[in-house]
Amino acid sequence: ILYLIIFSFSFSFSFSFSFMESLSMSNTTPNPIESIAAFMDELLNYSFAEQASDIHIEPNADGCLIRLRIDDKLIQYKALNKSEANRITLRFKALAKLNTSPVTKPTDSRFQYSHNNKRYDIRLNITPCWFGERLALRLQRGNHNFKSLDKLGLTTNQINALKTKLQQPQGMILVVGPTGCGKSTTLYALINHLINPNINILTAEDPVEMIFAGISQCNIQPEAGFDFADALIGFLRQDPNVIMIGEIRDAKTAKMAFQAVQTGHLVLSSLHTENSLSSIQRLNSLGIDNLTIKQHVSMIISQRLLRKSNNNRGRLAIYECLNINKSKKEVLTKSLTKSFDQEHKYNQHKYNQHQCNHSHISWIENLNLHAAAKNLVNLGLVDQQEVYRVLGGEE
Repeated sequence: ILYLIIFSFSFSFSFSFSFMESLSMSNTTPNPIESIAAFMDELLNYSFAEQASDIHIEPNADGCLIRLRIDDKLIQYKALNKSEANRITLRFKALAKLNTSPVTKPTDSRFQYSHNNKRYDIRLNITPCWFGERLALRLQRGNHNFKSLDKLGLTTNQINALKTKLQQPQGMILVVGPTGCGKSTTLYALINHLINPNINILTAEDPVEMIFAGISQCNIQPEAGFDFADALIGFLRQDPNVIMIGEIRDAKTAKMAFQAVQTGHLVLSSLHTENSLSSIQRLNSLGIDNLTIKQHVSMIISQRLLRKSNNNRGRLAIYECLNINKSKKEVLTKSLTKSFDQEHKYNQHKYNQHQCNHSHISWIENLNLHAAAKNLVNLGLVDQQEVYRVLGGEE
């Protein structure tokens, strides 16, 4: 009898405790949809407040890890379990108007988000990986992050030389460097400097990141068969004075861009190359010969971003501006007529010595990226370790 009484009491207590625990959890756990929406808002608001450029949502065996790229460094934000990871993936897909089924190939989309009463564009890429779908979000601040030409970080002599090139009716100005070094910011500063009611400016971008009054901006759609080269063909029939091509990616675009210069237009564009000298090598690989480069490229601007020292937030830009002198009568100098391998080794040797004193090309102020970085180190604005991280250890 005593055993039955104890068993009955234990069962009753256990049932009551489990029921109360379940009731308590149901009262404190937010609605799943509201919880994910609130978490997403928290994530995006924090990312914008901390000036993050990218959000990475990386699937793993336990769920996913969220990391933010702040000042070019990935910082861990939060780990989610599998259920949470799946729900936030679905949430971002819905915002980007994508099918909620798992992707079978890399998929791109975009959506807008409001932060502090400002609208921002967010680019979303979803790529299938071993543990699930990996999300990468690029936070685009658009006009909220605009800098004028005088505020980029160029030296006075670099600015003056660049403004002189921008006044020319035709020629090509290239902005070069790796992804995330600020090329788009520089291109937009150049466009803003040129805006004038008396000239026609057309841009082809992927995507349009800043909106300017007084110019016509075109968002290319490669997936629909509309690329930079197609935009250039159309632009040449639109009576332009200035054409901006977001990036020269292939031989077709390179050919059309130089054709635009040859027909009397000022062309601005970008390349993914290591520095200004290696841009010549890249153009060669796209089918542009050295004579054409010398005749039509006015200036090549190479840039990087360096983190500030002493735990200060933000980054500082450094530039090298390669001036191509067309006043000389010689068609090609010895270095440009050397074989491909010899030319690259010769230019790299001179680059590492901070020298570029050929008659047809010269760095403004004899300042290349390493020399510009050294100036910031001497001023105590950046650490030498940061210079090694971004530029490598070669001098």
